[in-house]
Amino acid sequence: PPMPEAGVGDWEGAAEHKSAAAEAKSSGDHAGVVAALSAALACQPSALAFANRADILLALRRPTAALADCEAVLALNADATKALKIKVKTLRFLGWWAETNLALAKAMHYASYKSPPKEHESTSTEPQPSTTSSIATSSDSH
Repeated sequence: PPMPEAGVGDWEGAAEHKSAAAEAKSSGDHAGVVAALSAALACQPSALAFANRADILLALRRPTAALADCEAVLALNADATKALKIKVKTLRFLGWWAETNLALAKAMHYASYKSPPKEHESTSTEPQPSTTSSIATSSDSH
């Protein structure tokens, strides 16, 4: 698929094409999704549109095109976990094990920083009360 040029900014056109891509995806028309997302990217480059197109390209067994889209996403946003996840799948599909391992490690690193706090962890920045009680020494009681 064609790569869009930077500096283009037709947000309305991109939204229309993304809507068409969603309709094509719901009907199972993968080629239509790629065409619609390519048109959306021509209007306004977006990391999410690149990642979605990469996912569909991989489903169509076009791994080199999917990998190119993942790299385009990562050039826009280095910690885009969706693109990293698709890149890992693509590299695995291609049998490039060393690259797969590096991409997986990077994806896991970014995902660990984006995960929400666990139930037992506090999200407050205020100091928490101490659970230890002060113990009086024998010299204090005299």
